[in-house]
Amino acid sequence: MEGPDFTAADRATAYTQQTPKLIAAIWHFIEACWLDRNKDLHGRDDAHAEQLKRHRFQDRIRAAYELMPLLRPSDRAILSRPLEERLDDHLTTQEAWLNQAEPALAIAAQADLEEQPPITVFFEPNPPD
Repeated sequence: MEGPDFTAADRATAYTQQTPKLIAAIWHFIEACWLDRNKDLHGRDDAHAEQLKRHRFQDRIRAAYELMPLLRPSDRAILSRPLEERLDDHLTTQEAWLNQAEPALAIAAQADLEEQPPITVFFEPNPPD
C-alpha cells in the first residue's frame, strides 16, 4: 500500500479495517489452541475422559501405597487392601477412597516415628504417660 497515490487517510482506513480482522484471527487461533489443550487434558469424548481420569486416579493410588514404609504400623490399615485390587475398583470407588485416604495419609506420613515408642513399651507393667 505504498505509492504516490496512497495518502495518510488511506493508511488510516486500511489500519482501521485490518486491525479488527487481525485481532479476531489471533483470538480464534488462541481459542482453538485452548480447546485442543482442553480436549487433551479432559478427553476428546466420554471414553477418553474416563481413561484419563482412571490413569490419574491410579497414579494417585500408587503414590499413596508408596507411603506405606513411612507410616506407623497402626496407620497402615488404610492400605491393607492389595494395590492391584484397589486399582481394579470402579472410578467412583477409587475417587471416594482417595478423598478419604489422601488427607489421612498425608497427616500420618508427616508424623515423627521417633515420637512413638515401640508397641512393646505399652505391655510393660508401668507404661509411659
